[in-house]
Amino acid sequence: MSDMFARLKRFLREVHLEFDKVSWPSRGETIALTTLVIMMVIALTVVVLVYDFSFVKIITYVTGHVKL
Repeated sequence: MSDMFARLKRFLREVHLEFDKVSWPSRGETIALTTLVIMMVIALTVVVLVYDFSFVKIITYVTGHVKL
């Protein structure tokens, strides 16, 4: 059981050492990239809504004017 705790302690120590090597973005970079992601999500949502609305209108028009 103590071997498991020793391995866990070693693992957490190594994780801490790796986190020290990480190059974290600055606050400004984080805000800029987050804003970019939100804007892209909004733009893609608008595109999908336009396509959806268009396909619904086309299918409604076709099925409303086709006589079987």
